Amino acid sequence: MKTEFIRMAVLLCVLAGTADASSGVDVTGAACMADSNAIFGGFDVTNGGVTFGGFFHGAPPLNLNFYCSIPNSDQTSSPTTLSVSYTDSAGTTGNEVYVTYYKMNKSTGALTAIASVITSSGCAIGTYKTCSTTFTDAFSPTTFRYFIAVTLERTANPGPNEVFYGASLR
Repeated sequence: MKTEFIRMAVLLCVLAGTADASSGVDVTGAACMADSNAIFGGFDVTNGGVTFGGFFHGAPPLNLNFYCSIPNSDQTSSPTTLSVSYTDSAGTTGNEVYVTYYKMNKSTGALTAIASVITSSGCAIGTYKTCSTTFTDAFSPTTFRYFIAVTLERTANPGPNEVFYGASLR
């Protein structure tokens, strides 16, 4: 009985901290889909993030691409901020984490970039940082599908440490 009470108390504490769909969407880097470049180049999943795994086979610049699904929900309001959690040890063009929030028209397949965060452009250098940008766009899950595209870029092999941990839309 005591064990059941403790389990229920823990569950209620967890649920109390759960955000509903209308407050935004969180994406973890480890849940994103890698393209063939990342699969053949090798990547690691570290602390929920994605990064280069050992040596990348190919000539610089070296890019690893990931695509993160955003759930379509009639209850989700229009986000206005894209925040990215990352590690960027260089902070220079070509050695960065590049994150873009897209919408794709369900009828035509046309892609539209809504907002981008590029860690070499005004974001802090270092381990586990967060950088944000604001935007305006009408969220319409009946007309569009939404996703986030992530590119990890390096100019050397091995090179600077570039990690994408996740993104939030609020």
